[in-house]
Amino acid sequence: MVFEHASYKKYLRAVLADNISANPQYSLRAFAKKLEMSPATLSQVLSDKKNFSRERAMLVAEKLKLDKSESEYFIQLVELDRAKTPRLKSQVLEKLQEINPKRDVNDLSVDVFKLMSEWYYPTVLEMLDLYKNSFKVEEVARRLNISPIQVQEALDRLERLGLIEKTPSGEIKKSHAKTVVGSQVPNEALRNFHEQMLTKAQQSLRTQTPNEKY
Repeated sequence: MVFEHASYKKYLRAVLADNISANPQYSLRAFAKKLEMSPATLSQVLSDKKNFSRERAMLVAEKLKLDKSESEYFIQLVELDRAKTPRLKSQVLEKLQEINPKRDVNDLSVDVFKLMSEWYYPTVLEMLDLYKNSFKVEEVARRLNISPIQVQEALDRLERLGLIEKTPSGEIKKSHAKTVVGSQVPNEALRNFHEQMLTKAQQSLRTQTPNEKY
């Protein structure tokens, strides 16, 4: 999974989001405990306010049970974020390409599968239209009853897929007016997506008022 990413922070957000999807009770605090660091420090890292040291990167790779090549790749991603000069960044990027067995920093096929199989990815995409210039991760998370980490990880993946883009002012917007996903043969990702949406519909019938459904 780490080989899919060009940013160690986005990788960590993806790991945390996957854990929350598997267990809604899982939290950033639990993730921080697993990585043997304070929740405040982890929060600062995930929000791009702080970087790991090389020593911390080695410890985190060990706690995530990454193998030798995955660990080195993760450590180099940390070094990439810490690099201050274009020359140093170029050297680190060369190392990343050597370590990555696919010789590619990002595998869009995995992103496409994830987009199709998790109900909240296309939902986050459509909420960019709903909120226009006032899209806030925390508010979207509250409305969808998921964690802010899951919203941010969805945005990371949608950006890699080219479905959203950031304007010079920092605004996030859809790259295309409409996005259609389909398959002419049985598809596991689409099946998972439809099952999740049917479950959401059943929950709505049992728990929501007519106004809330609307």
